Amino acid sequence: MARPLKTGLDYFPFDVGFFEDRKIKRLRAKFGCDGLAVYLCILCLIYNDKGYYIEWDEYLIADISVDLNLPEEKVGRIMDICLSMGLLRAKELQNCERVLSSETIQRRFQDIKVSSKRDVIVKKECWFLKEAETRAFIKFEEDNADSFYGKNEDKSRINTQRKGKESKVKESKGKESEYACAPTHTKNTYGKYKNVFLTDAELDDLKNQFSGDYRERIERLSEYKEYTGKVYKNDLATIEHWARHDKKNERASPKATANFEQRVYDAKTLEEAFARKREGDFGALPHTPQAF
Repeated sequence: MARPLKTGLDYFPFDVGFFEDRKIKRLRAKFGCDGLAVYLCILCLIYNDKGYYIEWDEYLIADISVDLNLPEEKVGRIMDICLSMGLLRAKELQNCERVLSSETIQRRFQDIKVSSKRDVIVKKECWFLKEAETRAFIKFEEDNADSFYGKNEDKSRINTQRKGKESKVKESKGKESEYACAPTHTKNTYGKYKNVFLTDAELDDLKNQFSGDYRERIERLSEYKEYTGKVYKNDLATIEHWARHDKKNERASPKATANFEQRVYDAKTLEEAFARKREGDFGALPHTPQAF
């Protein structure tokens, strides 16, 4: 039985100027050695897993937290800063999954794989480098399948039929999942602390819902995430939830004076009351209800 090909790497080069990088300096200034540890841990996970990306699922932050003995909230904050500075980049795929990598990581992956002297098959949707930066031995899964089945006419015909069936299946699946999953988009960073993540479509949706104060709502979430260290799965959904909560509170809270009769005193009335008090009469102060 053939041994399965290893997709990850056994090692990756470490630049001697790592600590002189301005982004690394800012990361270290904000989080100290914990920030560097989280970033290096993510690099090791990426290179060891697929070699050029890692799936960002609900367990990733928890795993790093256990490995480094750090709180999950702090790990999430460090990852947010790495994303905002460009040390890492996240991408949402068509199937609602997220992947984590960066152009620098994939350039380094290419440099290591060039010595293997064979084609390297990668997933196109997980590849961040542009065509001009991608080396010739990097092949996408779709392209590799086409070249394999195109060696003779019979296999080409079979491949055409197979692709026709697959396209129909994909089309039907696409219709089923059209409302369950958003299209592929890269999230951009917003807010004072660059920790609010929204796609272009999500930002447009936010502007339509809160055209007058959408910037204030983004800043509110940015400050809250920076202060508490919390990380949310979907920042647009968080802003919408806060808006509904605020509206509910406004309806539930009555005016402070709604159930009380407001009293108005004049100087003469108060003087008479104090005179009676000196004579031993502690009756209630007379008052005149204010007209509304």
